[in-house]
Amino acid sequence: MTLRLFVVRRLIEKELREHGWVLGALGLLAGVGLAVQLARADEAGGRFSALRGFVLVWGSLGALVAGNRLVVREYTGRTQLFLEALPIGRARVASAKWLFGLAWVWGLTAAAWAATWAFVAHTASLAIADAAFALPPALAWMAAVWSVCFAAGLLGRYRLLFWTIAAGLALGLDQLGGVHLAELPPAGLVSERLSVAGAWPRPVDLAAAGAVVALASLAGLWLATAGEGAIATTLSGRMTSRERLTAASAALVGLVLFTALAKDRQRPPFRLASAGARDTPAGPVGVLAGDGVTPERAAALLGTLEGDVTSFVEAMGMPPLPGVYVVSQGGLDPDVVVRVPLGERDGVVMQANLADPRLDALGLRSLVLHAVMAEHTRDRGLQEDRHWLLDGLTMRWAARGDPEARALLRRRAAAAPLALSPLTVARWDETFERAGACFGAALGFTLVDALVDALGEAAVLDVTRRVLGRPRGDVRDALFEPKLERELAALGVSVPQLVGRAEAARRAGGPAGPGYEGAVEVLDQGGRQRRLRFSLRRDGEPVARFSGLSARAGPWETYLREDELARVDAREARALASGVFAAGERVFLAIEVDDEALGCRVRVHQAWQVLQ
Repeated sequence: MTLRLFVVRRLIEKELREHGWVLGALGLLAGVGLAVQLARADEAGGRFSALRGFVLVWGSLGALVAGNRLVVREYTGRTQLFLEALPIGRARVASAKWLFGLAWVWGLTAAAWAATWAFVAHTASLAIADAAFALPPALAWMAAVWSVCFAAGLLGRYRLLFWTIAAGLALGLDQLGGVHLAELPPAGLVSERLSVAGAWPRPVDLAAAGAVVALASLAGLWLATAGEGAIATTLSGRMTSRERLTAASAALVGLVLFTALAKDRQRPPFRLASAGARDTPAGPVGVLAGDGVTPERAAALLGTLEGDVTSFVEAMGMPPLPGVYVVSQGGLDPDVVVRVPLGERDGVVMQANLADPRLDALGLRSLVLHAVMAEHTRDRGLQEDRHWLLDGLTMRWAARGDPEARALLRRRAAAAPLALSPLTVARWDETFERAGACFGAALGFTLVDALVDALGEAAVLDVTRRVLGRPRGDVRDALFEPKLERELAALGVSVPQLVGRAEAARRAGGPAGPGYEGAVEVLDQGGRQRRLRFSLRRDGEPVARFSGLSARAGPWETYLREDELARVDAREARALASGVFAAGERVFLAIEVDDEALGCRVRVHQAWQVLQ
């Protein structure tokens, strides 16, 4: 027994001498990755979101590297033959390697857990009893991942084929079978529950992880010992030409089969029976009226949307839509429109506060058309080089035949706090965010209106159909799709000329914007904690009713979705932002105010700021 323990200890020392520098370098790299994830943890939400990301990325990478170094390299380099000559059984050698690899991945995970806890405890009170909820699921998950990597390493030359088949099976189940592996045990160990870390993991996830560990470990032990280790030794050799040809042929057949099945797979359309949908040439269009919405108001909106959607779909040459629905949602602000995610179903569902008399109906209609085109282009229409065309065309379409709406959009564009230039158009996403939804849509309308004046509506629609056509869903979309600037140049319109004409029209559209002046004050709360206080003045006088928006942001972020912003409504000259921030954090700040003359909420202040 003493001799065996001595040999096992020497075996572990040998692994450390041979592989310690590689594992140590990977550990340092993983530490850098964890630091980046901790810096961006507030964007993901959850106290241990960084640990979850670390386990999924760096933990998995660590297990793969350990399996390659401890198993694959030993057999391909034939150093395993030396180990088999030692006075210790093959099963004990394999078990020692498995335990060494498990200790490595568990050490990485435990270090990441401790670092995350220390980082969170720096700005919030978090007892170890609460932090402990995050450690067991992370360790259980890593034990399962390592066991699979250990067994796969013993497959030798077939290990890459194993991972390819496993990835293909997972993709096929998700895309074709509708089976989401992320929702099945033991994936619950690294779900959002780990980020929140508010309870112990579910027993079914622990049991599934235990089953994976047991089965994979037994399979690895069998491969290492069966036939006096002959199976693992034989598999460690290189693939023959016949084996490579067979594997490549099988992969090609699987790829072709998957492509054919995925192409023919139709997602079911979304249906909202209670919305009173009308069947139109463009597909079902419906409005679900909630409390406070009169039948007359709902019918009028439905008729308007039916005309908008039908004419727009016909003009764009789109096939009939699976369905377009607008659902009344009380509590939303009158200018807020939210698109509802439908998951595995096709269609467009928008939420708005239809009962509010201040509802921006023009903006709602424009956003419905915007969502229709985004769905048609599989979101490729949202790319920055053509997004201004989509924003402007949908807003112009909603204002067609309505001189008052067009005049209102011109006034909004004239009041926008920034001018149109080739640079602001090239950086359209940044421009739209700086201007806010109200001013941004009006600027897009001005650009498209100038384009129609230059080319005529028929030519603009023809260009739009080419640039915002249905994508093929493969690499051809990026390599061969028409470029808007090139299409306009072929018609004799350069972007600088177009922008100059639009800017001149914007300046002639009305008086400059109201004289708002927003400010954000950083308040030191002691230590590294900071609070933010918004204030707003108009023509030097304090404004009592406005909204302050704030959000933590990563070091490279330039755009945040509306649902990522925390909002506080001021009812006096100043208002504190919700939440406490830390010194050194980068934050997004904005101030918006309802402007009766423009009929929308306008953004009068915006900044990206690193707190001191």
